[in-house]
Amino acid sequence: MEHKDHSTYDRNYYAGCNNEYRKYLRFQVFAFLRAVYIKRVFNPKTVLDVGCGMGNLVEALRKLGIESHGIEVSDYALSQIPRECRGYCRKGSILEIPFADKEFDLVVSCSVLEHIPPDQISQAIRECARVTGQAMLHEIAVLENKRVIHKDPTHVSKFNRLWWAQELQSELNGWQVREARIPILQNGVLVCRR
Repeated sequence: MEHKDHSTYDRNYYAGCNNEYRKYLRFQVFAFLRAVYIKRVFNPKTVLDVGCGMGNLVEALRKLGIESHGIEVSDYALSQIPRECRGYCRKGSILEIPFADKEFDLVVSCSVLEHIPPDQISQAIRECARVTGQAMLHEIAVLENKRVIHKDPTHVSKFNRLWWAQELQSELNGWQVREARIPILQNGVLVCRR
């Protein structure tokens, strides 16, 4: 998760509107299904999960044999990552990703961009593009999903799918941006390829 005040994403945040999602099977299943989708559609060797939360997706990708890493702003979320995945997740912000240019085949963000203030979205998109050599997958809570977008008070960028697609396209000159439909997900899912 991302926000100017990173302390916002403490134990209370996860106990409130976002649940302790490491404890619920459905979140483990969603992470596994995302990982299978990523393997099938992108078949990457390396993946960076930006805003990795408690490491669900990093863990699922590693179980599928994909070298995956994560960054997260929340100290609390990082402390909840399973011991076997902690070495692959570190403190970091989508606004200043602590990795080299084109270090990953794929950069993924799940429910992160809606937490970025509107005046910092361009910077976040450019940082994600900088560290990937091939593709990005952004899953974003959108206005079309009213139940989710208005539930979390830290969602500061509330836009529809078309707005996000146009924003990504305008920042990613020369990239192909398209919407993907993943049946289990109600969020906007945008695939960006060089």
